Amino acid sequence: MRAFEIKVNVSDAKVELQNPDKRWLAYSISHEFYFVAPVGIIDKKLLSKNDGLIEVGDTGFLQIVKRANQREVMPPRWSLVGSIIRNLKSGKLG
Repeated sequence: MRAFEIKVNVSDAKVELQNPDKRWLAYSISHEFYFVAPVGIIDKKLLSKNDGLIEVGDTGFLQIVKRANQREVMPPRWSLVGSIIRNLKSGKLG
């Protein structure tokens, strides 16, 4: 399974790249993680070793600029498990 994070401008991409914890959920449920952005928005040198990059050209053409490393799916964090249990008990889920 692959996860994709779409970025449309440089400032949005910088915020995401400076806080890798924001990608934790996507990492936890996928084997590969890709950023998708217009050409020139993300410098591939700023990506972690596991992140991939797909660029969108002016004509809409997609190009893989950096392949994502394939990883094992991570186990869920206990805070997520606790949140699910609390929501189930309160009737917010299901």
